[in-house]
Amino acid sequence: MIQVEAGYYFRSCVLNQICYWVYLRERFKQYMQVNWKYLVPLFLLLQWADPSIFAQTRQIKDFDSLVNALSAGENVKVVIRYAKCRLTEKGNLKEKSPDAITGMEIGTFEYFAAGVIPGSPAFVVFSDSKLIRNPKGKGFVLNYGKVKVFSDNSVTVTAQYLEPKRLRILMDQTFEGIINDGLNEGGIYFFRSVKEP
Repeated sequence: MIQVEAGYYFRSCVLNQICYWVYLRERFKQYMQVNWKYLVPLFLLLQWADPSIFAQTRQIKDFDSLVNALSAGENVKVVIRYAKCRLTEKGNLKEKSPDAITGMEIGTFEYFAAGVIPGSPAFVVFSDSKLIRNPKGKGFVLNYGKVKVFSDNSVTVTAQYLEPKRLRILMDQTFEGIINDGLNEGGIYFFRSVKEP
């Protein structure tokens, strides 16, 4: 008699657990059906709360405006039109720059006031590197770019291809240009995101 009761009790516990999980599954289905109509608009509202969705870009036209935007923590991007810059490669000034365009978000940057580095004007410098497929050969390379913007609105851009393992320089080019102010032929464009009211 005791063995029968123990077996019955065990089967009863297992059935109770199964019934409980089935019950939870059904309640979850009901809950999701009822609340989906509230969750979708909530999700969309959270997506639209992102200020970058409603942001417009405004061109930054000089060094001081660039420093102010970066110091205020604004999202700033740079677009470089190399064809409008002077190219120096291996110490030699080239007649023509390549017809290429680069864009980069400015994340980490450094600002140095005039005289912090003896004999140097005020400047902002930032850089980035990405692993890309080598457009000039086989395999992959680190595409390193450094941009240095001076207080007179002149800009120096260093572009290098580095071998990923040894960091050996495969290509080294220096471009010199000026910040485009909307009126000149400068090849360096800066843009900041502005949230419209």
